[in-house]
Amino acid sequence: MEEKFTSRLSFIMASVGSAVGLGNLFRFPALAVKYGGIFIPVYISLLALLGLPLLTCELAAGRYYQKSAVGCMGAISKKARPLGWAASANSFIIMSYYCLLFSFVLLASLFSFRLNAANADSLFLDYISPKGGFPFDTQLLLAAAWGAVILCYGRAENLGKISTVSVLFSVGVILVIALIRGISCPRALAVFLRPDPAPLLQPSFWADALGQVFFSLSVGVGVMFAYGSFLRDGESIPLCGGIIAAIDLLVSLAATVIYASVGPTGDDGLLLTCFSVYPKAFMDIFGSLGRWVCGLFYLSLALLCLASVFSYLKSAASAAGPPKTEPKRASIIALAAAGIGLIMLIDEGLRLLHLTDSLAARYLTLTVGLFEFIIFGYLAPPELISSARGGRGRGNLFYFLLKIFCPAALIFLILSS
Repeated sequence: MEEKFTSRLSFIMASVGSAVGLGNLFRFPALAVKYGGIFIPVYISLLALLGLPLLTCELAAGRYYQKSAVGCMGAISKKARPLGWAASANSFIIMSYYCLLFSFVLLASLFSFRLNAANADSLFLDYISPKGGFPFDTQLLLAAAWGAVILCYGRAENLGKISTVSVLFSVGVILVIALIRGISCPRALAVFLRPDPAPLLQPSFWADALGQVFFSLSVGVGVMFAYGSFLRDGESIPLCGGIIAAIDLLVSLAATVIYASVGPTGDDGLLLTCFSVYPKAFMDIFGSLGRWVCGLFYLSLALLCLASVFSYLKSAASAAGPPKTEPKRASIIALAAAGIGLIMLIDEGLRLLHLTDSLAARYLTLTVGLFEFIIFGYLAPPELISSARGGRGRGNLFYFLLKIFCPAALIFLILSS
């Protein structure tokens, strides 16, 4: 097992580096604009009622058992061991296309110097969704992205330091731009914030909202079990989980302000939003300096992508065997995922990327989350759940959420959608 994080800050920043990423910057704002202002209060409610309990339980299990998702589930009950495998398999599926997006972010950082006011909303889209196939340099960047992941594998404390810098810079940039856009474009935000209750009657709305909660927090994929194993004894798990969720939500809301103020940009849907909206916002605000701000922003975003892919790889590799052979397994798994990424670079490959993303976020993650709630609520040791909720005792809201409300809500959402 790798060394513990030496401070709460390094743990939180590494965890935030895993949780905060492209999901906050393209998926959340795109869903919010799609469904309107009603999406935000619903998302916050689901985050508090379902996302946070599952996050703290996964962190607590990781610290309690000092094992991967498979090991933790198997330690709670031998019959629950396949659930750990399912979570790790979900990580592999997400990782296969997430690293492709990582390579797109690297490309955007490298070619940001070509930005100008006329091409801000289309330059990167021409590179990442070309007609006639992807050029060789895009494939080379995919190889470079995977190389960076493998080189950083197993360096938990160093990853925490890298994540600290990248999180602070990227979050700072997002907050500043959101503040400027919010002040300068109040009418666009007023239109967006006007609530429309119609989506509340759509099962897909609730599935999208909760899927985004789980995807954004990196729960249901085995990642937070690994991070929990790095957490020192004595640290408050609810406090750490609350800080992670708060930063994650803050970034998502700020990104939504930017997206709503910029408006339609002709992008290709959820996965490509951040390659068209943010360059336009940077160029509108900073003029000729916007290209340099954009380059630094995508570079910091690349570091966040690195932390996220690293986490997914850790989840998949740690589940496949003993710790001694984990680095070799990680390399094999990385090569397999890179092969899937190459398939997505062929003509119409982005359709497969969109499909895989929707399948993982809306269905697989929710299904794993459902069974995790059942395992934690009915089979986990009381001491584990006590550390997850931050105190002792059983007859309280936390146990009601864990045993009754959360499983019932997930069963309803999965069946109805």
